[in-house]
Amino acid sequence: MAAIRIAGILLVLALKAGCPPLLYRSLFFAALFPHYVLAAVYSRGRIRALWSSRAARERLALLGAAGASMMAASIPSVIVIFGAHHAFTEAYLSPEGSARHGRLLTAARISLSFAAYGTLLWGSDPFFRLMPERAWQGAVLLCSAWLLAAAWRSLPALGKPQFGNLLVFEGTGVLAALVLAGGSVQFLDVVFYHLCVWIILPVLDLRAAGARPALLFLGQAAAATAAFFLAMPYAGLLTRWGLLEWRRQGELWAYAHIASSLALSRRNPGWIRRLFQPNGT
Repeated sequence: MAAIRIAGILLVLALKAGCPPLLYRSLFFAALFPHYVLAAVYSRGRIRALWSSRAARERLALLGAAGASMMAASIPSVIVIFGAHHAFTEAYLSPEGSARHGRLLTAARISLSFAAYGTLLWGSDPFFRLMPERAWQGAVLLCSAWLLAAAWRSLPALGKPQFGNLLVFEGTGVLAALVLAGGSVQFLDVVFYHLCVWIILPVLDLRAAGARPALLFLGQAAAATAAFFLAMPYAGLLTRWGLLEWRRQGELWAYAHIASSLALSRRNPGWIRRLFQPNGT
């Protein structure tokens, strides 16, 4: 899984360095909306089951109300909510994140992912400058030490190969956060990395059922991205929307996507998914 993380980072850095700003942002939004659409398409059975539960609907509505309240209070809610979403998905990206390896290890991984996220964005986003840069960097180092201690404690359950994989995976994230911090990385870049990873990961998951499902997903992703790109400001063939309009739509649908993913994603821990079950257990 470290290879997926490295590939995602390098791809985003290459696109940002090699594309004019308008093209780079158009590519980002052209990839963002297919991410929402394909997540809904491939989760449609679980969405129907979730929506049939009154408890689930109420709890999703509470999440939506929390996001709206943060927007009303001028809190950058998308950045905060995506940060939590990013931290969870990064922590459960590899098998070493499974609950059987201990909640302490899981908590350390989630905390380290969010600390790295804050460190990366400190130089470009005012919200993260509410804490000094050294505080974020110290949080990364502290969470890294916590992770090492928790991983060592979980060594009998992990085994040496997974222990090594875990350290390599998390080490690449820490290294990227500390090396790339300083203002060059923006919120959009981190989300773009997330999109790249979630093109690669479903392909690997679907490949277990054969080449055809994986190729079908790739084809759908490519076709949807190409279609949305035609509507982007760089191409300007289907709409006259500018980047601001696409950004507003992206933020609006981000709330629905992230809230639903908490309940729908099989990679999230059971205790999160159970929050949205009818009995709330």
